[in-house]
Amino acid sequence: MWPFRNSPKEAAPEHTWGDGTVARYNSRLNFWSFSHDKIEFTLSRVAIDPAALDYAKEILALIRTMDADLKGRVEQELGDWPCDKSKAHIAVVDLSEYAKLRKFDAEFFGDESWGDFSITIIVAEGKITDAYGGD
Repeated sequence: MWPFRNSPKEAAPEHTWGDGTVARYNSRLNFWSFSHDKIEFTLSRVAIDPAALDYAKEILALIRTMDADLKGRVEQELGDWPCDKSKAHIAVVDLSEYAKLRKFDAEFFGDESWGDFSITIIVAEGKITDAYGGD
């Protein structure tokens, strides 16, 4: 009944790459997100960067070569926190600054022993530049 009719919601914008990977825009939070190799990638921009999937693949290769350093930094940041450190895994990578600065943030989560705590590691030019934990 007018004036209480719900307006149909517009579908979120999407971008699809040739391999079938789909990025979706979150208009409430103003970022794009897509998954590749079981990791969520985010990009804070109004327009999708068509090279974002290529950046994600570059970052995944870099993460593989930096694996020991990344895990070591996670353990260092966790310190004496009573959680299962072996359950750390990258859940989200923010690649908003990758195109210009070759910089990304990798957020590590764990199992239920971590609660809602996470560790964010910042990597620029292939080196860990900072890290912090929070919930």
